[in-house]
Amino acid sequence: MIRIAKQLLRDSAVSNVEFVHATTKTELPFADGQFDLIYDRRGPTSILNHSRVLAKGGTIIGIHNAIETVQERLRQKGFQHVEIETYGEVVYHFPNERELALFLSDTPGNPDYMLPVNKDLLRQKRNGCRRA
Repeated sequence: MIRIAKQLLRDSAVSNVEFVHATTKTELPFADGQFDLIYDRRGPTSILNHSRVLAKGGTIIGIHNAIETVQERLRQKGFQHVEIETYGEVVYHFPNERELALFLSDTPGNPDYMLPVNKDLLRQKRNGCRRA
């Protein structure tokens, strides 16, 4: 995603954007209030770690479930104006099996699909996906 975003940025007139990849599995190595916008493609627990690094008035965009729980947890973390828009369906496109494995492996609760021992599990997941 970052590679594509950087290419789109190069093709635009925008110059004040930086893309950073981070994992919420460890402490976020960023200054307080460093980001105006955070995109998070993970579940509701990871978004809670962003309150420290999000600038006042900043925006978090993400894919989450249990919307009411997320909203309440954000308020408990000090977010004052929480607006959540919901969408009914999401379609993911992965260019290859490795990208699918990376995506699934980084989802909380999933095994590491990058490990050879989980190759059959990954194939089962892949075969269970709806093809566009």
